[in-house]
Amino acid sequence: MKAHSLDLRTRVLAAIDGGMSRANAVRTFQVSLSSIKRWLCLRQTGSALAPKPRSGKTTSISVAQLPTLHFQLEQFPDISLAEHARRWNADHATSLS
Repeated sequence: MKAHSLDLRTRVLAAIDGGMSRANAVRTFQVSLSSIKRWLCLRQTGSALAPKPRSGKTTSISVAQLPTLHFQLEQFPDISLAEHARRWNADHATSLS
């Protein structure tokens, strides 16, 4: 899931500061009440309102590797997804899960 932009966070908080209820802000901006509460808390404590960078390295299988993946799936149709990931990682020096 993608983080809400700083612009949206700022607009939501400005609307609440302007008198909009939290429930109305949820409906208007299509954000959760939990997010609004978290943003208010961040602002109150002086923490940065901007979304934090995603942690960890994301690895995926490239389009060029799809034939290799299909071959592995055909060769080992009965093994678990975890075992497929283990085999792929061992053969391609990746860290897929």
